[in-house]
Amino acid sequence: MSITAIEVLRQAFQLAHRGLRTAVSELTPEQLVWRPQEKANSVAFYLWHIPRTTDLYLNRRIRGVRELWSRKSWRARLPIEAEGQGTGGLGIGTGFTDQQVGAMPALPPADYVAYLDAVEQEMDAWLAGRLPEELLAEPEREGFPKTSTLRVVLAALGHTHGHTGEIGYIKGLMGITGRA
Repeated sequence: MSITAIEVLRQAFQLAHRGLRTAVSELTPEQLVWRPQEKANSVAFYLWHIPRTTDLYLNRRIRGVRELWSRKSWRARLPIEAEGQGTGGLGIGTGFTDQQVGAMPALPPADYVAYLDAVEQEMDAWLAGRLPEELLAEPEREGFPKTSTLRVVLAALGHTHGHTGEIGYIKGLMGITGRA
């Protein structure tokens, strides 16, 4: 059997997102926004921040188009004030103040997961249309360092795994046992 790098990446994102969905599926809105202290992030923050970052990486950084967040009205569906906020004004949560992190809405997990699903579908469709050698391209986008598409895609995947682990830790602090 032969498998391409593209198929490996597609399956890796599908598995990472399945793990993230599983980690949050049984949480209540109150558990999603719980923080162990004022300077800590909540599960809701990560559940929004993970796909928001992947959305930015895929669309603005790799493809050079507007993100799903603004293109498909996700900011209206998930009432999070992110536009122009945080580090570099990227609106992905990095560099948010403690107050901004604390303002994450207490919504059912499915509301947040819907955005994750939309970003996953867009990433999967984009990857499915690529040839492996296209991952070596180094698109130049204003405000981003020049690097290969593959490095950006792998960064998004690693980002997902890292923060999913943090969600598991937060759940443990709440006394919720089980796999992340």
